[in-house]
Amino acid sequence: MMDRPDVDEPLVLDALDQLRAVNRRFGALSAVTRGLKCLLANLPAKQEIHHAL
Repeated sequence: MMDRPDVDEPLVLDALDQLRAVNRRFGALSAVTRGLKCLLANLPAKQEIHHAL
């Protein structure tokens, strides 16, 4: 059986919390992006907007 190296548990838990926060931010950002794409798709002048982007 292998010995487990010493792990700074609070440091690991803090890193996991930070990763979760980043995931929440990216989730919100992707929701905003989907909403903007939906708005762009429903605008009458969508061709001009797509060319401008």
